[in-house]
Amino acid sequence: MKSTCKVNHRLNLCKITEVVLLCILAILVSSCRQIIVPIPPFWEDGEDSTETGKWNEYFPEGNGSVSNPYIISDQAGIEQIARLVNDGMTTFEGIVFQVENPITLTNHNPIGTKGPSAFQGTFRGPSPENKTKISISYEDDINTFVGIFGGLGTGALIENIEVSGNINNKKITPENHSTPSAGLIAGNMQDGAVIQNCEVSGSVKAQRAGGIAGEMEGGSILHCVNNATVLGLDAPDEGGTYAGGITGSAAEGHCRIEFCINQGAVSSETGSTTGGIVGSAENGTYI
Repeated sequence: MKSTCKVNHRLNLCKITEVVLLCILAILVSSCRQIIVPIPPFWEDGEDSTETGKWNEYFPEGNGSVSNPYIISDQAGIEQIARLVNDGMTTFEGIVFQVENPITLTNHNPIGTKGPSAFQGTFRGPSPENKTKISISYEDDINTFVGIFGGLGTGALIENIEVSGNINNKKITPENHSTPSAGLIAGNMQDGAVIQNCEVSGSVKAQRAGGIAGEMEGGSILHCVNNATVLGLDAPDEGGTYAGGITGSAAEGHCRIEFCINQGAVSSETGSTTGGIVGSAENGTYI
């Protein structure tokens, strides 16, 4: 009888130990999952800027806050943003713009450029389910970085817009070692910039070409769809040719491309450095 009790006691201890080990394993697996997926599916608006209300002279509707954004309803409003950024008056860091109506951009001057003059605010449609439509047509050799935005800097958030049109950045001579780049939304993205829940269609041609963004030097593109035809133009001198459905190249920073779809044809005049999502990816790019 004593021998049987000892055996049963040992069996009970083994079962208890097994349950404890399984619980520890479950906790470890749960923790690992949290580490592997460190960001939410959608980027969220941050806190209001201290400059809210400062620009009412130019944008009378709203005050630029998350809950009461400046309302943009026509091309004149977008061109006003471009003038203020391109003239060095502001980057609109922390300021929110909401585009309410479909807009057609003709003879558009891209908003911002690579570097300190990049746009750093929020530019959005009403919601993921209600994207604002913007059409754009551009063919010139003046600007190095071309799109609705020439450059997106740290803190920039572009979301809930549907862009259609044709962009041909014919500039092929790099300035200060910057390769001419174009995307229907942005020419250049820097670390900390985000484009999400956007869709594009039409065509993009540039030495460095992408459906969403010409080039990424950091930043994130999330939940976006490209339906545009993308062509990388030949660069006879220097700079290289890159073409991708989402972006032409991703380098120089921490680049993330997630939950994106390319449905457009991608090619280059040189026949090299092309990809369905990205033409060239390096330096820690996460896809």
